[in-house]
Amino acid sequence: MNEMQIAVAVLADAKSVYKVGNPLNESSSAIVERIILDGNNIEVFARTQANKCHRKSLVLPSVSMLVSLAPKSFLSTLMSQMDNGERITAVHTTDGQSWELNVKAPGEFPVTIAKIYQDDDMVQVVTIPDPGCDLDTAGLFLVFTLMPFSFLSLDAESPLDVWLSMQQQMLTPEEEEEEDEDDDDDSEDEEVASRPSSAPAAVLPSMMPNIPPPPPPVTNGAAQPNPTE
Repeated sequence: MNEMQIAVAVLADAKSVYKVGNPLNESSSAIVERIILDGNNIEVFARTQANKCHRKSLVLPSVSMLVSLAPKSFLSTLMSQMDNGERITAVHTTDGQSWELNVKAPGEFPVTIAKIYQDDDMVQVVTIPDPGCDLDTAGLFLVFTLMPFSFLSLDAESPLDVWLSMQQQMLTPEEEEEEDEDDDDDSEDEEVASRPSSAPAAVLPSMMPNIPPPPPPVTNGAAQPNPTE
């Protein structure tokens, strides 16, 4: 079972944040209970105490980032994700932020980036919490999913043989192979272990809604207002 669970969805304009445990918006009494990544959509489910249920569907590229929580027992699974011998050392986003390996994550998150890898058209940033912080005490760590259109470039390093092999593969046209319907059905049923799950957020510790919001974008050296929670 995938143990990553989305706690926060950040809109591309950095003015709105949907967070599990918080109201759906400033004028709503509905509380966000679950956030699900469904294909290219991010679905936000909320309800009131009177069980009036709401769903907010966010369509790409309106969402720039997801923040997921996972137990430390799942860390080794993400750290072992195949990277074909190449190591991504940094990813640079459209808001001017740089996410660098072995460096603190942008913003006020008490975490250090331990691994960066590509997951289809997204980038996953795996972090390790600072010793003694709330996340560390709760036995959790954060994974930041940088959504398509939210990053500009990646920096990567690799040994010479891998470097040469990658160039050869890019220069060699791939032969198209027809796949039968059974193969297609099997591939659709397989889920990537690194993807956030749709499990109820209620199973997470109560500290989850207290995760600080991402940093505001920097424009001409001036910080913009923090996202509204």
